[in-house]
Amino acid sequence: MVVRETLSPCPLCDKILNTKIIRQGDDLWMKKECQQHGIFEDLYWKGADFYNEVAGIVKRAECNSFDCVGCADHVKYSACIMVDVTKRCNLNCPICYANANDGQTKEPTAEQIVGKLPTVQTKVKPNIVLSGGEPTLRKDLPEIISAIIKKGYVPRVVTNGIKLQDDGYLAELKKSGLSWIILQFDGFSDTVYEALRGEKLSKLKLDVIEKMSKYDFKIQLSVMVAKGINDMEIGKIVKYALKHKSIFWVSFYPASVVGRNTLKQDTRIFPLEIMDILSRETDGRITKEDFLKSMKLWNLLHSITGNPVYKQKMCTFPILIYSENGNFFPINKLLHPTFLLKHFKAALKTVSSSRNLMNFERRHTPKNFLFLSIEKLCDASVLDLVQARDCHMVSMTRDDFMPFCIYNARYRDKT
Repeated sequence: MVVRETLSPCPLCDKILNTKIIRQGDDLWMKKECQQHGIFEDLYWKGADFYNEVAGIVKRAECNSFDCVGCADHVKYSACIMVDVTKRCNLNCPICYANANDGQTKEPTAEQIVGKLPTVQTKVKPNIVLSGGEPTLRKDLPEIISAIIKKGYVPRVVTNGIKLQDDGYLAELKKSGLSWIILQFDGFSDTVYEALRGEKLSKLKLDVIEKMSKYDFKIQLSVMVAKGINDMEIGKIVKYALKHKSIFWVSFYPASVVGRNTLKQDTRIFPLEIMDILSRETDGRITKEDFLKSMKLWNLLHSITGNPVYKQKMCTFPILIYSENGNFFPINKLLHPTFLLKHFKAALKTVSSSRNLMNFERRHTPKNFLFLSIEKLCDASVLDLVQARDCHMVSMTRDDFMPFCIYNARYRDKT
């Protein structure tokens, strides 16, 4: 049964194709045909009924261009801007969405990066994500951070953490004004890191978290989840983060065939599967229904504040967890009167912390709270160009800005 029609590129020649989303059993599949390369059919969405529930929450895209190349509108509606400051990396991960170390391109200068930050009028300034490759390999990274802050933006750095073993370097980053670090973190087993990163890194990751905590950085864990490799670590990661005073956010990225991925196709995993694992490993404290209710709450915040960070999309599922004395639950449960009465103290803390929570980009998140998100990256085989125009992240290229998944799937290796 055809659910809807859309547009998607040919994975081989990049030609834009008329595409159908088809329900087969309980799931959705994408089917498209290129006259030169034939028919492509791939799993698009796990859980067709879940797709319908999410589609009923997500509002219409604000940008009207399906291809979004050179589309200035996207900057106005963006919550963050991704900047690849280098393609160099000190790892050679088997799974790398950026295809780091795959040929060298000329790195943008600090002046080019900062000078290209948008001057268009936006309701809320997007935060700037400095990525790569491994951004800490740039000697001028502290200067770039300082310049971004002087321009009124909040920077965050995505890193594998290897250089953060050096206390002197951490102190230099802190002095530059950096407050937010996104650490690539895949679990607690060296077996996991060898499979995903090619090296034994479990001790390094835990040591670096303690070092960052000592310098009072806000820590976000970025977890690439691959089925059969580290999906069994999901519950452990959440419980670890809930207990750590400096970790304020955990982001799960279901593995996709994006960039360099030498893992088997069956390592792919979908958001619904991660939600099922969370429900099982938290004894039902975090469920699919909680994510759906949180999406509705975030949409309400978007309507009130206009902040694009709260606008809901088909690829991203956010939730906010309250935790105290080993007990934890999503704050959306406080909207139920009976639950509210039983957890009135938690409700008061949530209200009193609301200013910091709603300005989490510029303020420290109060203890007792943890942001959690699941975000699916799309490769060219299942890239839905109509939905991709609704992306809240844009990538800075040499010439312009474009939605993150469109950049990754179609343009990253060409820029």
